[in-house]
Amino acid sequence: MKYSPELIEQVRASVDIVDYIAQFVMLKKRGKSHIGLCPFHQEKTPSFHVSADKQLYYCFGCAKGGTIYNFVEEYEKLSFIEAVQKLAERAGIVLPQYTVHENVISEIEEAYEVLKRTAKIFHDQLVHSNEGKFALEYFRHRGFTDDTIRKFGLGYAPRSWDFLTQKFLDENISLEIGEKVGVLRKREDTSIYSAFRGRAMFPIFSPMGKVVGFGARKLYDDDTLGKYINSSESFVYNKSKILYGLNFSKDAIREKEYAILVEGYADFLSLFQAGIENVVASSGTALTEEQVQLLSRYTKSIVILYDADSAGSVAALRGIDVVLQKNLDVRVAQLSKGHDPDSYVRTFGKDETVQRIINAVSFIEFLTTSFQEKGTLSTPEGLTSAIRTIVQYIAKIPDELKRTSFVKSIAKQFALRESVLLLELEKKLHVFSPSPQIRARPTESIRENEETIFPAQRKLVTPAEKEIIALLIEGDNDLVHYIFEHTPIEALGENATKLFQLFEQQFTDVGTLNVAALLDTLTTISKEQAEEVKTLINEIFFDRYTLSKSWFDAGNNIPVADLGYRAFAAIISLQKSFLQNAYEKNQEVLKYGNADEQSQAIHQLQVLREQMKNLDAQLNNYRQGIF
Repeated sequence: MKYSPELIEQVRASVDIVDYIAQFVMLKKRGKSHIGLCPFHQEKTPSFHVSADKQLYYCFGCAKGGTIYNFVEEYEKLSFIEAVQKLAERAGIVLPQYTVHENVISEIEEAYEVLKRTAKIFHDQLVHSNEGKFALEYFRHRGFTDDTIRKFGLGYAPRSWDFLTQKFLDENISLEIGEKVGVLRKREDTSIYSAFRGRAMFPIFSPMGKVVGFGARKLYDDDTLGKYINSSESFVYNKSKILYGLNFSKDAIREKEYAILVEGYADFLSLFQAGIENVVASSGTALTEEQVQLLSRYTKSIVILYDADSAGSVAALRGIDVVLQKNLDVRVAQLSKGHDPDSYVRTFGKDETVQRIINAVSFIEFLTTSFQEKGTLSTPEGLTSAIRTIVQYIAKIPDELKRTSFVKSIAKQFALRESVLLLELEKKLHVFSPSPQIRARPTESIRENEETIFPAQRKLVTPAEKEIIALLIEGDNDLVHYIFEHTPIEALGENATKLFQLFEQQFTDVGTLNVAALLDTLTTISKEQAEEVKTLINEIFFDRYTLSKSWFDAGNNIPVADLGYRAFAAIISLQKSFLQNAYEKNQEVLKYGNADEQSQAIHQLQVLREQMKNLDAQLNNYRQGIF
């Protein structure tokens, strides 16, 4: 059973915010506000304001603020529902019985706890066991200090097949969850064994700092598996959506306004240890769209710093391709032959490495240099092929003005007419970009039909996006954390993405979400952007307890009070919308692409159909679990 919007407003209106806060803070009236010393931080001069007219509070010192519900949640450490119940009791209002299904979030939190404890077990084996001394010497030989080993939780997995199983049993850790998150495995005879054995361990963290998996480096010659292996994917770990080290480096990335992208764990650790902290690693996998989208939350500029060998160049080219498609700026820092970022910074030091990064070249210059080294530019045929390849990269950029600027650049560089290059660009766009009809946001038709209290909102967010934002505002910290971890940001539109990123930054910085504070502290963006964000927040905030008619018409009949299920259904809806958009793009390739592209599109369409079918099954299973 849910609390209706009318009941929530009745409770709110029945308890005056000034009277309530005055129980805890000595308030003095000043103009239209009441002021006092903030209860949330130490201060000598009052900066805590309470407005009787607007029934809001705000502290100019620590930026905490919101409604009376927010105050009760923050000051008394209660959830939103508990705050409603407490204020209703004070006002003498009888509430209907309220129940919340928590199995979704609780299993995820249990998984995080199991992974955290596993990381500690591996770290303890590294620094305290005799067997771990070999791995500890390996890390020290790589140049990692004890502080780095401790900070990043590096560890060692003993060679015994049942070591971790026995540890779990001794410490009463769930074997079932251990298997689900990939640190344990089950044989056909149902016996359980350790997934990692005799390896140097690198805990992999989510952007929020939760351990979600492990990278494991080979140490012994008789180990027949690969040099590096990762945890198997699970409901908390998807390697294509994780950037190693981002939880440690995101503040430095924001400060420097660009991110350095490397491939491996050691590359990241050596740079970070040397004081180059605005760095992330793709964990040895090919850079994915999801990783770039994740990185775009913190910066719009990326410097690729891969190995100086041919494999590194190939990886850099793949990385450029993905970054350009996400409309981020990309440069490539080139190292001297025979070096990777790890060996380079250890050999030449921080200053020389930073200079290499500063001297990073544009992707066009990197491509041109690559063609020159291969001798491609020495013949008319090779030159033509090289220019077509460069234009193909430019075609991946969504920003038309940026594409035009790059065309002007290469026209000047190769003494060609812009009109010729623009014609070639149009050909590439016809294949790689969706048609004008599909180029529009895939949720546009949904917006046009959306019925909400605020008509202007139809043009700002889709029903599923609105639900996600509403849940971020409405939910407690556990729910907010769950949404940040699992929402596919690449599936959000421009406005929802902007708001999602602001919410995530505030949650990361202060440990909670506070809409009123956010409205009054949008100082990091332009005035025009701040007004747009305020409009969006206000429209969703004042309608946050009412779902749009089209959300329910779409079949999302989830009990409104069950916040965990609502979050799951909204995230599934976003994923389906994103896959549908990809499906339509591949259908366009079937119409206009060449034979190879059409063959790839057919395969991709089959994959997308299966993925959408899987999402429907997940939601159906959830509903069966609920009812």
